[in-house]
Amino acid sequence: MRLPLPLRLSDSRWRRARGQTLTLAALSLLLLALMVALTFNLGHALRGKVRLQHHVDAQAYSMAIVEARALNYFAVSNRAIAATYVTMNSLHAHMAAASATEAMLRAGAANFRDIAVMEGALCGGEPSHCRDLADATKISLDFADAADRYKRKLQGMDADFRKAVTRLDAMLDSLRKSQSGVFHQTQKVLLAKGDRGLEALYEVNSPSRGDRALGVARAQPLPEFVGALNGSTFACALDGNRCQGRQDAEPATHAKVMTEVANATRPRWTASRMDPSHLNDRFLQELTRSLQKNEGSTQVLEHQGTAKTVESLGALHGRGRADGNTGLISAADEHGRLVSRWRDGFATNAYSSRVASNAVGGLHSHGHRGLRVHFFEGVFSRELKSCTQEVRGNCFMQFRPVPDAREDFGQPSVFAYARQQLRADRPDQAPWQLNEHGRLEVEHGRQGTAELRLAPGEGAAMSRALVYYHRLGDWREPPNLFNPYWRAKLHPMTPEQAAQVLRAAGHHEALPLAEDLAR
Repeated sequence: MRLPLPLRLSDSRWRRARGQTLTLAALSLLLLALMVALTFNLGHALRGKVRLQHHVDAQAYSMAIVEARALNYFAVSNRAIAATYVTMNSLHAHMAAASATEAMLRAGAANFRDIAVMEGALCGGEPSHCRDLADATKISLDFADAADRYKRKLQGMDADFRKAVTRLDAMLDSLRKSQSGVFHQTQKVLLAKGDRGLEALYEVNSPSRGDRALGVARAQPLPEFVGALNGSTFACALDGNRCQGRQDAEPATHAKVMTEVANATRPRWTASRMDPSHLNDRFLQELTRSLQKNEGSTQVLEHQGTAKTVESLGALHGRGRADGNTGLISAADEHGRLVSRWRDGFATNAYSSRVASNAVGGLHSHGHRGLRVHFFEGVFSRELKSCTQEVRGNCFMQFRPVPDAREDFGQPSVFAYARQQLRADRPDQAPWQLNEHGRLEVEHGRQGTAELRLAPGEGAAMSRALVYYHRLGDWREPPNLFNPYWRAKLHPMTPEQAAQVLRAAGHHEALPLAEDLAR
């Protein structure tokens, strides 16, 4: 039995209804295609944004490494400068010790001259004293002849001594020049001027080879004002540079630092000699026995010797750490007393030898031939700005500390910023973008035209690295430029620093957000 249908469409109505499925299917496929394109575009943009962040991280870290190496070089070269001062002190100590030979022989001659006078006073009462007078006079002359002989030896050494002092002073200028060169080359890297040595980062990180095939533009170079910000923070870490909110050390204070380091690192022999045992054994035998025909004895008493960098010669035997010592003079001396006992006579005389070099020619108490000139510019002979701007003068790089932890105790930061177009310029190689604009416009009747952006346009990223000082196993040691323990690391950025970088980069769209966070 045939049952009647509850609903029966006419042929015309059926033909009109059956096209709706095709329309819905077409719209679904269109939406699905748009979703796929949007997914591809977002994925491509996110990948580009991550790559751009890696790029600025690598750039900040690389520039921080350059700074850390520069600061470590300053530390090593400061040690070399201090070692040069120590070498100059030791050189003066050896010359003073050599000069003491003539001074001691002159004291011996004076002793026997005094003994001869005493014997002469007794000569009228007993003839034997007349013979002693003649013998003592002969011994005094022998001491004087020996002193002349040693003086000639010293005169042969003096020219080489002056040459050594001059070359050590020139070495200080050379080290100073190298420090200045490293400072300016580092500034060029940070200021993005000249051959920066960081161009390889673009090839590695922005963009990759696949991105170049798609026509993706490279990341923009470091903005000029961000580079200027990096150069400023690096310069602020060193005394002698203008830095807003930070003060330079006084030039005298700056000089005293190196003077104390140089004096504190002297070898024991250079710093203190309490007996003449460092002198030649043959000389000591001649002084104490041979010249007086092995009769009686001559002894050295109260012998002292030292060499150091001092403010004045009067401070040569003062405390090791002297207030106000800016190291104008490199000096040394040997002094003591010679006691001679011979037959019935006894006499004592002091001796002293002193050698000094300074900016006005210095002095040398014995052994000179001709002009007595020993030039030495002193630890600090120029304004503090010579540390970073000039290449002459016995200056050195010094770290400028800041007691505030919020400023990282004066340790420099390095900032990187870059923009990059995230959309491919060749839609034929990136069909998910649909067109070169990455936008789709849809007309919606009377409601107007809707726009769908499939490909984000430009991306921006910034990063911060910190150049910090850390001696492994000792966090308490403050930052300084005498130990090469400067390192680099990526470091969180504060809102204030983010606002500073965005302002320098001219990224005004994101600046209000950073300023709000900073407040």
